[in-house]
Amino acid sequence: MSKRLVLISHPLPEGADPEQISALHPDLEVVYAPLRLEASATRAFGSQPAESLHVWTKSFPPAVLDALARAEVAFGLLFPVDLVRRAPNLRWLANVLSGSDHLKPLGVPNAQITVTCSKGVAAIPIAEFVMTQLLVLYKRVSQRLQLQREHKWQRLAFPNLHGSTLGIIGLGEIGSEVVKLAKAM
Repeated sequence: MSKRLVLISHPLPEGADPEQISALHPDLEVVYAPLRLEASATRAFGSQPAESLHVWTKSFPPAVLDALARAEVAFGLLFPVDLVRRAPNLRWLANVLSGSDHLKPLGVPNAQITVTCSKGVAAIPIAEFVMTQLLVLYKRVSQRLQLQREHKWQRLAFPNLHGSTLGIIGLGEIGSEVVKLAKAM
């Protein structure tokens, strides 16, 4: 009996060992082929209609394309535009993004493939980044740093955040975390 193939095409965190996944069950084979596509290739994916993305698929390393032919599980961020054709045995697509809209041009929603995503995993760090940027803008940090570099010590007027109104569009995982942090201010 052949082993069940798991393709990991997204770089794993430092110290993570794909062999540990293989060791979980004797019938598992793990192919670790992290993608490092050119920026122009990833921009094309997000901005082009599906029928024009076949050129983009040529950017994928042969190890990924070969593994897809046998993979039952694929874990990653980006996949070839003809994923459904290339991966006839694919049963589970573990998407590292929080959404799955980028998989629509690949035909995944119409295939018999279970799709999971990382919804909510990055909600807290993204919300913290939103609040950081809000403070940077509101408190004019870039202007203050520029004056400091120029050795100019002058006061800059800026409003207090306390008592201000913050508009948040969408109360998904990230928006809900932003609300929690904003209430503290």
